[in-house]
Amino acid sequence: MSSRWPLPDLARGVAIVAMLVAHAQVLVPDRPDWADELLSRVNDVASPLFALVMGISAGVMIQRSASRPRSVLVHNLVRGVVLIALGIWLETWGSWVAIVLAMLGCLLIIGMPLVLLGRRSVAVIALAFFVFSPLLNTAVQRAVDWPGGYYADIANDPSVGELLVRWFVADPHYRVTSLLPFFLVGSLLVGYARRPDPWWSAVSLIGGAGMQLVVTALRTRPGADTVSGSTLDLLHDASLVAVVLGLCGLAVRMRWARALRPIEEVGTVALSLYVLQIAVIAWLNRDDAIRATNDWGGFLIIVLGVGAAGWAWARWVGRGPIEWLTGVLTRRYRPTSHPL
Repeated sequence: MSSRWPLPDLARGVAIVAMLVAHAQVLVPDRPDWADELLSRVNDVASPLFALVMGISAGVMIQRSASRPRSVLVHNLVRGVVLIALGIWLETWGSWVAIVLAMLGCLLIIGMPLVLLGRRSVAVIALAFFVFSPLLNTAVQRAVDWPGGYYADIANDPSVGELLVRWFVADPHYRVTSLLPFFLVGSLLVGYARRPDPWWSAVSLIGGAGMQLVVTALRTRPGADTVSGSTLDLLHDASLVAVVLGLCGLAVRMRWARALRPIEEVGTVALSLYVLQIAVIAWLNRDDAIRATNDWGGFLIIVLGVGAAGWAWARWVGRGPIEWLTGVLTRRYRPTSHPL
């Protein structure tokens, strides 16, 4: 019987499925407004949910290795470097995806030492970054005279400093400073992740849904700052994550969790599936053409084809190849214990 906890895997699986849908939506530009709204929320929840689940995993690791904090830091330093290197490599593949792996790698490297400071300190730091990161991002961008947009693209041979500024405070899609609060909050949810309380799950679901309604109303007001990384954007992401986490918590405790078992299994190979979808998208984007009509075939290949491949691997093979490689590099697995 597996010793894995179902909630983190289910949440991670929801995040990767949401990411598949968000990336595939480029192929269906002709769609109604309500679909735009729905797909926008699907896109927005994926990365902060990934960061939250990474935080949960960090909290579990800290608990299980309390007597060996140095080994925990080294382990996650290696994982972070692997994610950064993989993210840089994937940016050269020619997909239309804004690659998030480098930011998640940096998140691991700086987040794990913070988690070791203790629960109270973690909570204070998470709140501080949630409140002040929009100001910090703006201040740094002004200080370095950041050009804006997707500057420091890998294809333009940026310097290390330019890459770090982009990853930490200036990327138009994701930033370490914006994802860090979700990572830190996740590290505080180990008890909930082990055995989700249905009442707290309901509070998370209802509270998140109520916050989403309020934030949506604020975001639609004239002059509202809805730029990625703004305070309203962080509240928007936090409310979506709360809704999904509440739903996952209820699913784990209710009978209908069995129906979501495939998504939970996909969550165990999320990193390998992320790489696979970039390869598929790069292949679909080989002509680099702008889509004016819907390509439902390509959409289904990304969402159902890639998703089914990930589920089949997790179901009948087990450990994902990228997860295995990362485990070997961090000495968690032996090279002989390959996934096949």
